[in-house]
Amino acid sequence: MAPFVLALVAAGWFCFPQPAAAGRFWQLRYVAAGVLALAFLLCVASLVTGGRFLFFLPEWRYTFTVSKQNIYFMPVRKYLSTAYWLVYPALTLCAIGSLWSLYPLWRGTLKP
Repeated sequence: MAPFVLALVAAGWFCFPQPAAAGRFWQLRYVAAGVLALAFLLCVASLVTGGRFLFFLPEWRYTFTVSKQNIYFMPVRKYLSTAYWLVYPALTLCAIGSLWSLYPLWRGTLKP
């Protein structure tokens, strides 16, 4: 499926003209167009084979229903105060963030 998505992104890349100063927004637009086109084609394939057009709707309905009435649900504040296994990933993210923010100082490219 990944080659198909890449083909859709490439098709969108060549079909739509790019401005002279194309930034990341334009690249994200092509990826979003590919994802929407793929979802639409999967819906059409489901309809052609005798299924529902919105074949993923029951899964979403179930997910939203379970999230409202889940017996294992715990408020975020209470969960984070008891989730000791998240300490190392949090420290790793803090270390990466601090090193990334101090990188211009090490290179000497920080402009006051």
